[in-house]
Amino acid sequence: MYRQKNWIKKGSVVIIATLLFSTIVSGCTTNTNGTVSEAKYISFIVGKFTSMSAAAKGMDDQVKNFSESSLSDSKWVETTKGYIGTLTADCDEIINFQKAPESFADVHSQLVTLATQGKEALTEYSEGIDTKDFDTLRSANSKIAQLADSMGGYVQTLNAKLGELQ
Repeated sequence: MYRQKNWIKKGSVVIIATLLFSTIVSGCTTNTNGTVSEAKYISFIVGKFTSMSAAAKGMDDQVKNFSESSLSDSKWVETTKGYIGTLTADCDEIINFQKAPESFADVHSQLVTLATQGKEALTEYSEGIDTKDFDTLRSANSKIAQLADSMGGYVQTLNAKLGELQ
C-alpha cells in the first residue's frame, strides 16, 4: 500500500550529517528578533528528520505486512497507530514552530506546507484503520506517496540552502 521513498533511505543520512556539522560550526543562540539561530533551527530540523525517518520506516514495515486481517489484528493496529502518532506529533511541532530564522523562512514555509499535508494524510490513514475502510486507506496511501515525492523536492531545496550557508 504505502512505499517508503528513497529520500528517506539515502537523503536523510547525508542531510543529517550536514545539518549536524553546520550546527556544531555555527553555534546555538537565539536572535534578538525572537527567532532562533540558524544552528538551532538546523538542529530542530535534524531532530524532526531523525524522528520522522524512524517512524516512516516503522510504518513502512507495518504496511508491507498488511493484509485484510491486519485491521482486526490489535497488535498491528496499535503498532501502526503508534507510528502515526509519532509522525503526527512531529508534523504538529513543525507546523507550530514560529521561530525560524529569516534566512530559512521560505524553506520553513515549504516544510510547514508538507507537514500540514502529512498530518491530513496521517489522519485519514488513522480513520481508515478505525473504520476498516479500504477506500479511505487507499486515498491516504496515495496522499502519502505524493507527499514522499514532494519531500524529495524539499530535501533538494534544503540542501541548496545549506550550500549557500557554507
